[in-house]
Amino acid sequence: MERRRFLGWMGSAGLAAFWMASGGASGAESQSAKPAEPAAPPAPATPPADQPPGPDAHDLASIAKRRYGAHLNDAQMDELTKALDRGLQSSAALRKAKLANGDEPDFIFFPKQF
Repeated sequence: MERRRFLGWMGSAGLAAFWMASGGASGAESQSAKPAEPAAPPAPATPPADQPPGPDAHDLASIAKRRYGAHLNDAQMDELTKALDRGLQSSAALRKAKLANGDEPDFIFFPKQF
């Protein structure tokens, strides 16, 4: 996967997780036939500040250090590791959201008429 595509995907995943965690999907009208289940309280999208990054974030950071270590200092590597951990937490939150086959987006697209 190309770097730009990966970074775009990570950004989209982070925004989607933030939107889901902030209750953006709570106002969505369900078009399914079954009744809506009570929503569980959203999990925090970011880990607490005192929690160290997980092993997966350290593994990804070691790859970044191997490739770009000459251009990054220790403070930047620490921030990169934390950012990678936040991305991994967000993607885990996205994987927990279950969608039915009939679920549709909560918007209707109307092309602009000229």
